[in-house]
Amino acid sequence: MKPLFLTLILFFQSLVFGQNPSWPFEIPAVSVKDTVIVHSAISLLYSEKHEQAVWVAYQLLRENMGKSLERSNRFLVDPRISTGSATSKDYLKSGYDRGHLAPAADFNWSVQAMNESFYYSNMSPQVPSFNRGIWKRLETQVRNWASIDSCIYVITGPILNDSLSAIGPNAVSVPTYFYKVILDFYSKTPKGIAFIIPNESSSAGLTDFAVTIEEVEKMTQINFFPKLNKKDQHNLEQQICVNCWTWSSSTTLNSVSDVDDSEVESEVSKEVNGKEVIEEVTPATAVPLKVAVQCEGMTKAGNRCGNKTLNPSKKCHLHSK
Repeated sequence: MKPLFLTLILFFQSLVFGQNPSWPFEIPAVSVKDTVIVHSAISLLYSEKHEQAVWVAYQLLRENMGKSLERSNRFLVDPRISTGSATSKDYLKSGYDRGHLAPAADFNWSVQAMNESFYYSNMSPQVPSFNRGIWKRLETQVRNWASIDSCIYVITGPILNDSLSAIGPNAVSVPTYFYKVILDFYSKTPKGIAFIIPNESSSAGLTDFAVTIEEVEKMTQINFFPKLNKKDQHNLEQQICVNCWTWSSSTTLNSVSDVDDSEVESEVSKEVNGKEVIEEVTPATAVPLKVAVQCEGMTKAGNRCGNKTLNPSKKCHLHSK
């Protein structure tokens, strides 16, 4: 995608982020065909071409950390996508998780925000062991940082291009990499950090995937903070200080999530506020395995597949198709 750098101005976080103060930055769109969507706690740029968000932006406040709401697990079509977002049919038997870009656990402070985090506009096809492993560890680490600092900004998304494979009748692109950009702008010493992680299982430490914000900008062709002055841009986007952040030991080990973003097996239609919505229901039998096992699929050469998987079917994302 070629960067047109059309400017999206997020005027007030009272509008974009509910209770929060004004968002001081501009985030550009990357295509005239992409659609900016504003929900109660997140804003996102939706790509019709790839049927997922190019970026999802929101903030985390320390005062909201530690609150707990029951996870809804109601995956829904985003009603604000006029052209229609991805649906359950796109993930059915695909072998990929409906991976949250902005994780549901970041919105434990609001029922509405939690429910909106389950819109398919906030989903992207993720390898199960990635979604429930290193991606979850990174999400947990970001919340830990929000518990330490008063306010951090998070921008997250897939790295999209024209060569990606796709799943489902809507041709949802399957990213090879995902990114997160974290900015702590209001502490005594502002700092930023970013991550680019392959969409695959990994037991490596999070710091192995830490990069500069500028590197993510080059990969995505998005200028995340164009309104920062040149000095701040240099300090926050072109440098990386791993030791400036507090790292939790609980995020250094690969762990299996107890949440269910697994591929959907069925769906039900229901009426909400006079409009039909689709709610996806994952049966109890689709509980992810607690320990990765070798895929039971066979290669074209007649050998057993060497991939590891957490899929209940005991088949990796390639053979579960």
